[in-house]
Amino acid sequence: MSKFLFFDTTTEYGSIGFFEDNKVIFYTEFLLKKSFSEIITPFLDNIIRTEILNLNELDFVSVMIGPGSFTGTRIGLSTAKGLSVGLNIPIVPVTTFKALYKKLKDEKNVVPFIDARKKQVFSEIKKEGKFYIHPGSYHPDFIIGKAFPHSFFIGNGALLYREKIEKNGGKVYDGSLFLSKEAGEIALEFYKEGKFFKPERLKPLYLRRSDAELNRRIKSFIS
Repeated sequence: MSKFLFFDTTTEYGSIGFFEDNKVIFYTEFLLKKSFSEIITPFLDNIIRTEILNLNELDFVSVMIGPGSFTGTRIGLSTAKGLSVGLNIPIVPVTTFKALYKKLKDEKNVVPFIDARKKQVFSEIKKEGKFYIHPGSYHPDFIIGKAFPHSFFIGNGALLYREKIEKNGGKVYDGSLFLSKEAGEIALEFYKEGKFFKPERLKPLYLRRSDAELNRRIKSFIS
């Protein structure tokens, strides 16, 4: 049985989950417009102090590496790296896109749509498992116009640009955007497949077009 802790601070829909395999032992959500930096460490201290969590029992730690808020993503990654180094356990990275797809795993055409500020969204479009539009930062109108008919848009960007999406014939996911439960399932799968890393190898997945290597170089665990 694998025990692990997962962090997501990539968007305002932050969450932490403690898992034993696919069983959720502890799960909490934070809806924050400001930084997670003043919450994550004290929160961890509290659940350790109350013996909800024994860090020495963890097999690995997992973290959402983006795309999303640059500052928020780095906070989660720094926390996960600290635990990885201190406990000598590996890190399993999960991308925001991967977790969003899992929310709508029964839908055919799903478009992740994450607010990137500056009138941009982090997004991609796939067709039959292959990239039609590669992961990147785009003007929302571009992605909305390129999406296949009746596509399902999901993410905080979809809520922000709902009117444009629906006007173009798309659908907007209105359910929960907290992702720890979905990401926990993905993380366990990745861990069993050996997709884990030492902390010094991991960086945020931040898809600003000037910073990113968009696409074919992105490994299979990212897509």
